[in-house]
Amino acid sequence: MSDKEITIGAYRGVPVGQGGFATIYRVSGPNGGVFALKLTDQDVDQATRDSLYHEFCTQSELVHPQVVHAHEFGLHDGRPFIVFDWIDGAPLFEQFSRPTVDDFVTTLRGMASVLLFIHHRGWVHGDLKPENLRWRTAATGNAQDQSHALCLLDFGLARPVGDANRPRGAGTVGYCAPEFLNSLPADGRADWYAVGIILYEWVFGVRPYAADEP
Repeated sequence: MSDKEITIGAYRGVPVGQGGFATIYRVSGPNGGVFALKLTDQDVDQATRDSLYHEFCTQSELVHPQVVHAHEFGLHDGRPFIVFDWIDGAPLFEQFSRPTVDDFVTTLRGMASVLLFIHHRGWVHGDLKPENLRWRTAATGNAQDQSHALCLLDFGLARPVGDANRPRGAGTVGYCAPEFLNSLPADGRADWYAVGIILYEWVFGVRPYAADEP
């Protein structure tokens, strides 16, 4: 990953992370705000471009304190980018290296809050895993307040409830419900399946079963 500064319109910043086909930049933007900018590493095919636009539309429409908001979609030198809120905090497992019962309850309460919201709006996230759950550093006060600092990222595989239009095997296999692996219609229960895997792994250090492929 290059440390080269990038300027895209009103946004300027440096890379802080690398994904499968995109780089994440921490950028300053309009009015001095700080944002995350996701830029593909090269020009992509139309299907990938459509998927990124779908991710942007979903996260811009699901307005909730625990859904990382998407602000802008565009092209830079022919490469798609999305601008998101910057979440200056730790991934789920890093926030509490040795979770207590209170930590566990706080986390479950936070997951329930955001999942109930997106399911009520008719969506299934479809890619729940520890890397897509991040805590805001502003998490202070009592456990109930902290639960609302758990944020959900990456809606690239989100689909309306009952939609089976999902590539077979898409997502992180170790957390995928059988419906996802077999391209069957899914509802909120598929996300809760992933929650169970995540919490088990957090407590015991391993997932309840190993899976590298469907």
